[in-house]
Amino acid sequence: ETLTYQLLKANDNEIAKILSQQISDILVDEFQDTNQLQNEIIKLLGNGRNIFRVGDVKQSIYRFRGAQPEIMQSLIDQGETEDHKTIYLSKNFRSKDTIVEYNNHLFRNIMNVDGFRSSYDQYDSVQVGTDNQKENNVPVELILINSKSDSLDEEQAEMDSQFLKASYIANKMVEMVKDEEDPNWKKFTVLANAHSIKHPLKRAFDEANIPYFIALPDGLYETEGVATMLAYLSLINDPSDKVALMTLLTVLYGHSDNTIAKLFINEISLVKVANILEPSLMELVYKYNASQYRQSISEIVNELMMINDFYELKLSKQNRTNFDIFYEDIIEYDLDKVGIYGFLKKIDLIKQAKAKEGSSISSEDNVVNVMTIHNSKGLQFENVFLMSKSQYRDNDASSKFMIHSKLGLAIKTSIPETRIEHNNLIHTLIKKVDRQESIEEDMRVLYVALTRAQNKLFIVDTVAIKGDDTLAAINLNKSEILASSFTKWIGATHYHEPSRYLNQTLVEEFTQELLPALIKPSLELVKRDEYQLSKFTIESNYVPNKLSLSQVQLGSDIGSLVHNTLEKLVGHSWSRAYILDIAADLSNYYVDRLVNLGSNDFFKA
Repeated sequence: ETLTYQLLKANDNEIAKILSQQISDILVDEFQDTNQLQNEIIKLLGNGRNIFRVGDVKQSIYRFRGAQPEIMQSLIDQGETEDHKTIYLSKNFRSKDTIVEYNNHLFRNIMNVDGFRSSYDQYDSVQVGTDNQKENNVPVELILINSKSDSLDEEQAEMDSQFLKASYIANKMVEMVKDEEDPNWKKFTVLANAHSIKHPLKRAFDEANIPYFIALPDGLYETEGVATMLAYLSLINDPSDKVALMTLLTVLYGHSDNTIAKLFINEISLVKVANILEPSLMELVYKYNASQYRQSISEIVNELMMINDFYELKLSKQNRTNFDIFYEDIIEYDLDKVGIYGFLKKIDLIKQAKAKEGSSISSEDNVVNVMTIHNSKGLQFENVFLMSKSQYRDNDASSKFMIHSKLGLAIKTSIPETRIEHNNLIHTLIKKVDRQESIEEDMRVLYVALTRAQNKLFIVDTVAIKGDDTLAAINLNKSEILASSFTKWIGATHYHEPSRYLNQTLVEEFTQELLPALIKPSLELVKRDEYQLSKFTIESNYVPNKLSLSQVQLGSDIGSLVHNTLEKLVGHSWSRAYILDIAADLSNYYVDRLVNLGSNDFFKA
């Protein structure tokens, strides 16, 4: 985009003038998600009176990609001029009247709070466009499940909460189809704010025997952990794969590009470089290359993830979640296929299909659809369950760096002598501005989520109420909104400005409803019928072992084991056989390290 802009501006806009004479009209869709550079390119190609922009500021949810909704808002605020006119679309042809009116009520309250740039004025309010939308209306449902949680472990409490919500949603779906001879599952869609929430949904749907489709996260195969493992599998499949080998040497084993380059100059072979830096690497590669048709991929991956305690020590919580999704796909593949080549081919086909397809699921698939709110943008569904959230999570709270498109870069002040870092004025300012912009976008994300449903809308969350406590509501002011999220905004609006279009229910407990086991499995993660790989299939009755994290040693345990082994090696041979004899639990990686250490002249002396 930067190069495009520079070309159009070069030589007094020479190219832009030529192109603008050839263009009669410019139509821009989703204009609310453009940035300043894109807008300048659009203006350079137009003549000032031939640009038609379509968008909705309330649906700008791509701030992480640089979207600047204020650009569209400034055009709206400009009003009507000789060269500019704003056309408002005030009819909704999707949702039932109760859903439309409830959304008008909610966002009129939370988007017009003093101190925020967002607004919901008379032009944002819409009405239904057909008489059919006024028939068979039911209120929007806000279901609050009392988790009664007293866990001090915040992460565990969050996991319990997510599964409780997922179980309730599964229960409600079973209840809604219990009188149907052939249940219509495709009428249900679950929206979540993050891919990680899909795990408890999968578990709850499996337990209730509900068929479902859960899409793979965009970019899953590029995430840390998954990309590294794919590189290892690629190298096992083809030991001459230099790209995969380079990835492993740098990412998994931590060698710098400079170190590898210096050795490569002398060796002229990346495999030889690998043998110098990591003697056991290619040994493992050749071992698994030979055994891949006798050993499941999941078992191979299990062993590989123990290298350097990669899963436990080097992957963040989110990347572990991504890897778990990837691992589930490996287990599915292992059920009736063997061989790494076929699995890698499947991944390639999925990548190609995801690049071509607009939707991951067809209208004929009778399954519950689960997707993120971002992926639902522009779509509509018969009945929607929103897995809501109450708390705002600041992922940058402890970040040393803060970056803002207008305010620039801020770095915490560091005192070298004490290694203490603390906030400074610019860091605090950017953090404050970033927090407000994040909350404003969260409001728009909620707007997208609540405007997808056609017939029924269920908002589901948990609350923790103990003893005689009552359900509390926040005040609708800037400070309290900044510290909360979806459910608290909805609850506060209903508390201070009750609406007949919303029915709020506090659920103390519920009994899990189960359906008879399905004959056909769910379309879990990937639709198998889209990616037929029969020509790569080798029949096998092998049943894979599931990933057992209990087998992965903690760093402290490994440190103690290595230390004890070193003490026993004093005055003895540092051979592989002897090391394994005195430390049978030590992994090959650390055995190789000790053998190399023993060959050093210092230790020989």
